[in-house]
Amino acid sequence: MPPLRSAIIVIAQIIAGIAAAAAVKGLVPGDTIAFSVQLAPAVSTTQGLFLELFFTFELVLTILMLAAEVCRYFLYFSGPVTTDLDF
Repeated sequence: MPPLRSAIIVIAQIIAGIAAAAAVKGLVPGDTIAFSVQLAPAVSTTQGLFLELFFTFELVLTILMLAAEVCRYFLYFSGPVTTDLDF
């Protein structure tokens, strides 16, 4: 992929993330957040980081391998099911 196209895709993804966050903020009434995401007391920040890296890698690998299998065997119906069963 050319570097210019890669840069445009990265910028588009960042803008889409900002737009999605703004849409969620617009849908949730009030300024307070009713939930928070944090690590358990026994889990360090480094452990949380590596868990996040591992699970993200697992999801990306599953989607890439699934895309290769769908193209190879024409199993179009199994794509969403396999991705959902990953978690």
